[in-house]
Amino acid sequence: MQYEILFWSMLAIVAGAMLGGVIAGFSKTVKGALMWCLVLAAVAALCANSLLHYANISDGTFVISVATFMFAWVISSAASLFTQRVRTLRSGQRLPSQ
Repeated sequence: MQYEILFWSMLAIVAGAMLGGVIAGFSKTVKGALMWCLVLAAVAALCANSLLHYANISDGTFVISVATFMFAWVISSAASLFTQRVRTLRSGQRLPSQ
C-alpha cells in the first residue's frame, strides 16, 4: 500500500510541475518563468512536508521534501523553457542564439 501511495504522489507532483511549468512559460522573460518555477517547487515541497507530518511519517521527512523540491523545480523549469521556445517559434521571431 505504501508503494501505491508513493506512485500516486509522484504522479501528482509530475503533473502539477508540468502544468505549472507550462503556465510559467507564458511569462515575458526567462528569468520570470524560472522564478515562478522556483515558487512552484517551494509550494510542492511545503505541501509534501505538511502531508508527511499529517500522516505521522517523520522518517526522512526532510529528505523527501528536498527531493520533491528538486524534482518539481527541474520538471517545471524544463516545461517552462519548452513552452517559451514553442511560443517564440510560433510567433515568427528569431531565436536569441541565431
